Amino acid sequence: MTKICFCFLMLCLVMPSAIHAQNPIDVFESTLKVAALGEEEFYYGFAEGDQIVFNFEEVNDKELKEVEIIEYPSSSKFMDYKTKKIDNKILSVSKTGVYKFVFRNSALSGRVCKFKIQRIPQSEKTKNFNTAVYWETLFDTTYTVSQEKYLISKKYKTVAIGKEKHYINSGSNAALKGGQSRIYVPVSLPPNTVLWAYRFLASRNAKDIDRIHNSMSLVGDASKAIDQTGVLDAAINQLTAPPGGNACNVFLLDGDNATLFEAKSPFKYYQEGSRNNLSSGVVKVKPTNIPQYIGIQNPDGFYGISVSLEIIAITYNEQWGTRNVSTPNITSHKRAYLKA
Repeated sequence: MTKICFCFLMLCLVMPSAIHAQNPIDVFESTLKVAALGEEEFYYGFAEGDQIVFNFEEVNDKELKEVEIIEYPSSSKFMDYKTKKIDNKILSVSKTGVYKFVFRNSALSGRVCKFKIQRIPQSEKTKNFNTAVYWETLFDTTYTVSQEKYLISKKYKTVAIGKEKHYINSGSNAALKGGQSRIYVPVSLPPNTVLWAYRFLASRNAKDIDRIHNSMSLVGDASKAIDQTGVLDAAINQLTAPPGGNACNVFLLDGDNATLFEAKSPFKYYQEGSRNNLSSGVVKVKPTNIPQYIGIQNPDGFYGISVSLEIIAITYNEQWGTRNVSTPNITSHKRAYLKA
């Protein structure tokens, strides 16, 4: 009697599992068209211990190039080539995860396919397992290191071009006794010149010209003015010259007209950088690609004059360095996951 009861009990325990194993749970069933040279993918989740039951058929009895079942992300578990039909293919699931079902068509015409995916749970515990697959976007960041130049400092610098004195005879004395009633001085500018200027002072009193010429510095005055204002034009505009005793004419010339000027032939000059009938002044000039000259003329017909002339250039100097720069490269990819 005891043996009969024990057998009956074992039968009761085994029968649900047997019945359960005979009733696969539908996961997905569909008819789809795989386009010419196309591919279709489907993703479903399975629990550890599941058995996947897979059926496939090409409706028009044509071959499909490949049918593949992959354990996500890349472990191929089953593949069939040039197939028309697959009946009850069973795969065992060793661990809970996502499976990808791939249909590939290499023909130049579409393929109409029917397929059905089922699962046989290992136990009642996983019977209601959620087979839906969800997706999340993950971002990866890498860095590319490159070199770039950068500005370390920038600064205006005052550069001395020339400082000289000249005696310029009157027109009549030059004609009768020799000497020159007009001279010209070349202006040689350094690289990176953004502005240049000259200061002139004229007088019949040579001692006054000597004293002022030796005591004044246009380089120093311009450097202080630039440091104080920080604005180049404003700095030069505030520079002054002491009053002179007698007038002179100062012309800004190019090379050809400098020669004509010295020869007392008709000449042309730049009005912006020239001054007429003044005894002193500070003149600022914008640099050009054409060599420039300063012509000085004594307009008096009887008396010679002494002239002090100082020329400066303002250069703009940049110091550059090199540094490493990391540029982020952001890429993204989607990852499949399951919900409990």
